[in-house]
Amino acid sequence: MEYRLDSARKVIRASITNVDGGKFKVVWDDGELQFSPYLIDSDMINGYANELRMSLRHLVEDGMNCEFHNQERIINEIAVNGRKLFDALFYKDHGSIEDPEVILEWIANFTEDIRIVFVVDGFIHVPWHLIFDGNPSELSDAEIDDEGYNSFWCKKFQVTCQSRMISPRISDTRSDDKFCDLIPICDRVEIESNAAHIPSDELERIKARIKWQEPPTSSLSQLQKTWETCSSQNRILYFYSHANGSQIALNDTESIDIKGFKRNLRFKEGAKNSSALTILNGCSTAVGAETKGFIEATSMPGHCGFIGTETDIPIVYALRFGNALLECLYETGWPLYEAMSALRLQNWPMSLVYGVYAHAHFQAQPTTLSESWTQEDNFCNGPAGGQVI
Repeated sequence: MEYRLDSARKVIRASITNVDGGKFKVVWDDGELQFSPYLIDSDMINGYANELRMSLRHLVEDGMNCEFHNQERIINEIAVNGRKLFDALFYKDHGSIEDPEVILEWIANFTEDIRIVFVVDGFIHVPWHLIFDGNPSELSDAEIDDEGYNSFWCKKFQVTCQSRMISPRISDTRSDDKFCDLIPICDRVEIESNAAHIPSDELERIKARIKWQEPPTSSLSQLQKTWETCSSQNRILYFYSHANGSQIALNDTESIDIKGFKRNLRFKEGAKNSSALTILNGCSTAVGAETKGFIEATSMPGHCGFIGTETDIPIVYALRFGNALLECLYETGWPLYEAMSALRLQNWPMSLVYGVYAHAHFQAQPTTLSESWTQEDNFCNGPAGGQVI
């Protein structure tokens, strides 16, 4: 399937902040017009976020062996919960100034394509990309590529999310003229164990991308040394390992948690003009906890966020998806949001598990090298792996 580089879209932002009384304050703007705030119920939002993640887990379990016996029903379930999140986002609570209906009309009246960026406090862990603004009942007999799925905001508006702590200077790495170094932290035992499920030429590309011939970065001390060696270079930290919402494994006995990430992966003063994207390709890395999460850890100065997962992810699918994302970023020079849009469409529907919690304009290359990206196989159709990473 070929994906062609999209034309630049107008960006609108939804700022979500915590306020007292179990509320979130929402403010929409497009850089020229800013609306007054309105309040929504945080318990309602978080509850629907949890329901969405449970639905995603059902999708993963159904597709673990590429059988997808209940795929349409489960995607419909995701759409139902995505619609609940949509309604909760535009539910006017007591104390609001703006009427959310005005915002909905404003969004609907754009004559050009738009892209939506959620800017949030560090402790708000919501899969905004799974919002669905259509009628889920219309998906009851849908096929996998039915146009009705375009009502998911990840497809319709290329939704990304980022912490408000991320520096705006990372808004466009094109002007930086820097190539990104790659720091791979990968579970090589799992890669070898599942090598038979991956086409040989693809496996060779995976090993070349993660620097298989070099000594592995598989301990905190090695990671610190590699990090410091990059000096002022832009970089991508790529983790492929067992994980959860608050830590990711470095080896069988050692993990790096959120505090360890913040303590050991800081930019030094001399590298203040460098930037880093983190890819946390393990289970449930975007879920976070009530008072902490990787969205906070990856918004330190110089860091521009992370790509994470909303639930468990099959081990082979994750390996192939992660490598394809890296290939797309490095071989096209596209901004992150565009590369993720391509990979999401080409590997539907399990690609819904991945969320972008990073600066949308991060680039691995300083210039655009290609106008299209082609992937022959949907990784959902190949062995996904009988276990999760």
